[in-house]
Amino acid sequence: MDRNPYAPPTAPVNDPAAAVEAPMDRPRTVTLAVRLMWVSMVIGALNLIFGWNDLMAMDEIAKDAPANALGVIKAVVVVMLVISFAFYSWVIVKMGQGRNWARVVLVILMALSLLSNPFSGIPKLGVLLGLMGVVTFALELASLVLIYMPASRPWFQPRKTG
Repeated sequence: MDRNPYAPPTAPVNDPAAAVEAPMDRPRTVTLAVRLMWVSMVIGALNLIFGWNDLMAMDEIAKDAPANALGVIKAVVVVMLVISFAFYSWVIVKMGQGRNWARVVLVILMALSLLSNPFSGIPKLGVLLGLMGVVTFALELASLVLIYMPASRPWFQPRKTG
C-alpha cells in the first residue's frame, strides 16, 4: 500500500483570494484627467479666495437673526468648504488609483453641479470670478470625458490574475 490515507491532498487548489493584482501602467488619458481635476481644484480655491468677501457678506441675508447666529453660520460654511475640498481631493486620488466607484462619484458630483447652472453666477460675482467658474466647469467636464474614453476603461476594471 503506497498511498498514505493521512497525507494532505495533492490536487492543485485554485484560491481566488490569493490572486495578486497585475501591475498596469496608468493610461495617459487618466493621468491627464487627474491633472485637469487638480487644476480645477486650484482654480476653485482661487475662486473661493477672490470671492471670499462676497461669500461672507451674509449680513443682508441674516439681518433678522441673532448676532451670534451669523458667526455660527460663517463657521459652518468654512467647515463645509474644508470638508468638500478634502472629499473631492480624496476622490481624485482614488480615481487616479483606478477605483471605478470614484469615477461614478465624480459623474454624480458633475451632474449636481449642472443643476446649479455654472453660468448663473457671472452677473453676481463679476466677470473674473464667473469666468473662473466656467473654466473650472470645463476642466471637470473634459476630465470626465477623458476617464470614460475607451483607452481609460481598463484602468478602472478589476485586475486580478488567477
